[in-house]
Amino acid sequence: MRILVGVLGALALAGPCLAQDANAQFLAQNARAPGVNTIPGIQYKVLKSGPSDGAHPQRSSTIRVRYEGKFLDGRIFDSSKNDPEGAVSFPLERLIPGWVTALQLMRPGDEWIVYLPPEYAYGEAGKDAIPPNSILEFRIELLSVN
Repeated sequence: MRILVGVLGALALAGPCLAQDANAQFLAQNARAPGVNTIPGIQYKVLKSGPSDGAHPQRSSTIRVRYEGKFLDGRIFDSSKNDPEGAVSFPLERLIPGWVTALQLMRPGDEWIVYLPPEYAYGEAGKDAIPPNSILEFRIELLSVN
């Protein structure tokens, strides 16, 4: 029994390290994928560009977006499609760090896929259906900025 407890304890301690290794491997490979851009800590792929004279959101802005959030295995965990209007508005400053960073680079009409490592998403704690240390993929279309 003591050996089993020791093995389980070792696995529990190794879990975060294994997740970090898998995350680092995914991000390194994804960074080399066609069309993927990298800013410190975040990767993104531009699917569609809005007008070049559109206003970038500020941290204090309220944004209106269509989005879909999924895990790397393709399972969707959240989507604006669940909203009756198919789009939602958020105060940007109240969102996870990766959204705050990425959205400030976008303009209305832009549609990106954004890859967020745990430290820019829900981190070591996770949240609700999102497990700890999860890389998350968001497809975001910025509709407007107020």
